[in-house]
Amino acid sequence: MLDIRHIGLELPAFEVDIEKGALLRFAHALGETNPIHTDEAVAKAAGFRSIVAMPTFPVVAGTRDELTWGMVKTLGIEPAKILHGSQRYVWHAPLCAGDRLRGIKRVVNLFQKKALGFIETVIEYRDPQGNLVCEDFCTFVVRP
Repeated sequence: MLDIRHIGLELPAFEVDIEKGALLRFAHALGETNPIHTDEAVAKAAGFRSIVAMPTFPVVAGTRDELTWGMVKTLGIEPAKILHGSQRYVWHAPLCAGDRLRGIKRVVNLFQKKALGFIETVIEYRDPQGNLVCEDFCTFVVRP
C-alpha cells in the first residue's frame, strides 16, 4: 500500500550538462535524420544555439540511480516490484548542446487501483536563469 503522505516528496536537485556527443549518440541510436539534431551548422542556420535535443532526450538526464532508486527506497518499495508505466514531456523552450539544466524530481501523486499501486512523478528542468525548459512526467506501476 502506497503512503499518500509521500505526495510532494522532492528529491535533491541535480545539474546536467547537455553534451553534444550525448545528443549525437541519442539521435544516431534512434535513426534520426532531421539535421537540426545531428549537424550544428544546420541547427544554427535554423536559429538554434547548437544541435537540438530530440523530444525524448530528457530520459537520459532523468534516468539516474539516485532519482529512481532514491525515490523507491524512500517510499519503502521493493525495486523488483516497479514497472515503467508511461512517460511524456512538455517543452517550454528548445534544449541545445552546451546548455546546463537544474532538475528537481517530485512525487505528484500516489494511488491504488485494485492490487496495483501507481506513482506519478515530474522532473522540472530549468535553465541557469530559472526558466522552465521541460517537464518530464512519468508514471511507475507497483506490482503487489
